[in-house]
Amino acid sequence: MIAISAISHVPRNTLWLSRAARSAARRTSEVLGDSLLRHYAEALEEIAQTGFVDYWMREFRPYLRAAAELFAPATPTLTERLLKRL
Repeated sequence: MIAISAISHVPRNTLWLSRAARSAARRTSEVLGDSLLRHYAEALEEIAQTGFVDYWMREFRPYLRAAAELFAPATPTLTERLLKRL
């Protein structure tokens, strides 16, 4: 009963805002979902054309290179760079 009473005392603009937010969230999820699924479909098509290994190497090479450079002994750590500034 308290919840029903509280709803009846909520200003009309708050109810409108709640409905608008729900509508915006629904539309955003539709747009995001559509673009994500479209990307997946395009990626799967490209994998089928180029082969998984070639696709994987092309997509992950920058990340693997960055990780290798990050852990390379010649690369100064964040702590080393901060201490050099001081």
